[in-house]
Amino acid sequence: MDSLQGVTSGQRPTAFQCTEGSIAGVTRDRVMRAIAQQSLYVDLQNCRLNEPERVLIAAEPNQLKGVMTQKTSEFVRDRIILEASPKEIEESLTRINLVNTVLAGESVVNVASKANISVRTLQRWLSAYRKKGIDGLQPEHHKKGNYVEKLPEELELIVQKIIESNFLNSDNQNFPHIYGLICGECKERGLVPPSKKAVRRRILPIAEVVSKKVREGAKSAYQYTAYQGMDGKHKEFPLIEVNRFLQRCHIDHTQIDLQLVSIEGVNLGKPWLTTIVDEYSGYVLSCYLSFRHPSNISVMSALRLMVKTHEIFPEAIVVDGGKEFQSVYFETLMARYRATIISREGKPRSGSAVERNYGSLNTIFLDNLSGSNKLAKNIRQVSASHNPKNLSIWEPVDFYHGLLQYIDKFNHQSIKTGGLSPAQIRDKSIERFGVSCSRRVEFNEIFLMNVLLPPARSGTKLKRNSAIQVNRVRYWHICLKSASRKSIAVDIRFDPFDLNYIFVFYQNRWIRFQATKPQHRRVDELEGAILAEVARQTLYINERSKDTSRADLAGFVEELNQDAKAKHDKRKFSSGSLSNNCKVNNNQFGTPSLEESECDEWSSVDWDISIPDSDDEV
Repeated sequence: MDSLQGVTSGQRPTAFQCTEGSIAGVTRDRVMRAIAQQSLYVDLQNCRLNEPERVLIAAEPNQLKGVMTQKTSEFVRDRIILEASPKEIEESLTRINLVNTVLAGESVVNVASKANISVRTLQRWLSAYRKKGIDGLQPEHHKKGNYVEKLPEELELIVQKIIESNFLNSDNQNFPHIYGLICGECKERGLVPPSKKAVRRRILPIAEVVSKKVREGAKSAYQYTAYQGMDGKHKEFPLIEVNRFLQRCHIDHTQIDLQLVSIEGVNLGKPWLTTIVDEYSGYVLSCYLSFRHPSNISVMSALRLMVKTHEIFPEAIVVDGGKEFQSVYFETLMARYRATIISREGKPRSGSAVERNYGSLNTIFLDNLSGSNKLAKNIRQVSASHNPKNLSIWEPVDFYHGLLQYIDKFNHQSIKTGGLSPAQIRDKSIERFGVSCSRRVEFNEIFLMNVLLPPARSGTKLKRNSAIQVNRVRYWHICLKSASRKSIAVDIRFDPFDLNYIFVFYQNRWIRFQATKPQHRRVDELEGAILAEVARQTLYINERSKDTSRADLAGFVEELNQDAKAKHDKRKFSSGSLSNNCKVNNNQFGTPSLEESECDEWSSVDWDISIPDSDDEV
């Protein structure tokens, strides 16, 4: 700090940029810290720290006295009244010129005759100028006329009462109904009802935001509000709040309007895309593709890819009201790396930075790909030959690589503002302000353990010689051979980018369990993110297909059983009719016998049958 004060110890202030290159090791962060600690002084009333080329720094406050800062505009001689119309402004300038001519020494009569106006008019202008200055010469034609309300007081009260009780409520009654109520009330009191125009003039002054909020609700009224900053106050220029890279970033999700297929041709559905966008530059920091609905896994994966690619962490992150942003793990990660969470719940316009990016992604990239799902918006008008599900050709890995290439092109070639691309705006910001050391995050095992999450189904237990199953994958470690015979509940962390391993907290340490079967090949972080999602989605589709096929097989087996029972009953009925309905009972020895009462008809049969001795007798 003494070295910084030595640079600014002269009689005149030192430029902000000179302090950086004058001493080795002096960075912009150290200068900013010295200003915050009041070791160095800056005239904050006349200069802004986001314009360092115009900032002067001094070691003592009195050194800044009398120093003239650069101005972006000159003083304006004549005041221009914003309320006046162009014609009134032209007339006021004419009056100023005539008054200045008289004040210069020329007679009032000559000036009035040349301007073709009366002397009394010019004298009135001179008197108004001496009393009010230039404001006294401003024409006030817009104030002419009789604007006094002409309705009687009793009638005025009736109109205001019905407007407040019937118009400003949630019943959302229309104007003809309101006017009919007013006419009915006036008829009962014997008054002449007002005209429709008079009633409309009393409704129109009501602010549209107020009437919409009362009649249709807050969401409908929000569409008519002016821009609101994150603090809820109305802002005329919203981008003034953010003046450097990484000051505030937005994270959000959207469903890709494109059907993806696996290598085998199985339709995997439409994936979800999670992106992180810097608000100041519009630079897309990361994107994560997943077939699951938005969750804390999507948020952590997007942050992981951002740190892996750029090794930076934003100062603040703007989120919506999704439950995935209310996770304990997400809030813990933000606190660990000193990032602020800003909620824009109920304020969709505050997320315009990321929402506008999604609009460009659809119109420029997704809608122009083969098999785009845009025709499915009017699904009743789509024939089978043009159904996007039948025209899908994009595999997840190819699409993800194409998406990353598009985002790179978008960051470096699209125009954000001032003819500069998001990458150029980012570089300019880093050149002027740098990146704080606290925003630099190294991607290592510590960071990886901070972004890993537990599975959705908790309560996993270890058993001796029994593999554990997490997310439809079985994992094993040699420690299971010596595990307790009783089940032990353990904490688990899994890597959404690699299904080949998980971490299990056992015996006071994290142990890495391996999958019993390889789930996908080992690749880098970017490609592993999509490969793991494809493997997980394939497992889910397999499970769902197994359930469907098992249901079909169960129905088929049940039909076979029904056919077999029907045939058995038919044969049983046929055998019973041949025995003349004789009931067969089983005796204690298990052999069939006939009841005596059922065999009376056989008593008349002659059982003496002669057996022939030879064939000739036959």
